[in-house]
Amino acid sequence: MMKKVSLFFLTGTVALLLCSCNKAKNEHFELENTPWGMTMEETMEAYQVERDDLDDIQEGTYGSAFMLRDGREIFGAKTDHISFNFMDMTVSGKTQKLHRIDVMYPDDTDMNEVRKNMEQSFGKTTDNVTDFDMIGTLLDSDMRRYDYEADEHLALWADKKVSDVIPKGQEEEYEKLWEIPMTRLSEDKWEEFSENASLVYGYCSDNADDAPIGDKRIRIDATNWVIYNTIKEELE
Repeated sequence: MMKKVSLFFLTGTVALLLCSCNKAKNEHFELENTPWGMTMEETMEAYQVERDDLDDIQEGTYGSAFMLRDGREIFGAKTDHISFNFMDMTVSGKTQKLHRIDVMYPDDTDMNEVRKNMEQSFGKTTDNVTDFDMIGTLLDSDMRRYDYEADEHLALWADKKVSDVIPKGQEEEYEKLWEIPMTRLSEDKWEEFSENASLVYGYCSDNADDAPIGDKRIRIDATNWVIYNTIKEELE
C-alpha cells in the first residue's frame, strides 16, 4: 500500500530562479531548474544541498519528501520553508519522481508581489480549480473532490484537463494504470475525475481569516502530469 507522505522542511543555501519573461510559455508551471519528474538526488543537486546536510527528510518505499528552510527567495519573496515531494507512480519500487512543491512564507510577506511574479511566470490566472484526493484509508476509501474558487485571497492557475491528453482508444488502459497510484479512483469516478482534474495546478494564498486556504503559501501540484508521463512511457 502506498504511504501518504507529509510535508517536511530542510535547510539549504541556493536561491530559486524564476523563468524569465522572454522564455517560452511555462505551460506546466515549472520552477527553473526544477522540471517535474526529477528524482530526489537530482533535485538536491539542482539546489546544491547534500543528503548528509539535511535534517528534515523522510524516505518511504513509494513516497519521500525533503524540505529547505534557509530563507531563499521564491517569486521575489523570502521563504520560511520549501517542501519537495516525490512519489513512485507505479507503486512497484521504481523511481520516485518530483510531483509537488509547497512553499510557506513568513507572516509579514506581501503576497500581492508573490502573485504578480507568479503571473509573470505562469501566465493568467483561472477562476476555478478542482482537486481530488489520491490515497484512501481503511476508514475512508471514497475519492474526495475539492472545488476552489479564486477570490481576493486566493489566486489559481490550471493546466489542461486529464481528459485532454488521453489518446483515443486507450482510455481504458490509462484509467486502469491511473488507479494504481490514485487508490481512491475507480471506474465509476473516472469520467468525473478526468474531465475536471488538471494535469498541473497552482495556487497563491494569503492568510486572511476568511481565506479558503490558510497561511501565506503557494502550491504547485503536478501529480497528474507525472502520472500521465509515467503511463505514457509504460505503454510506448
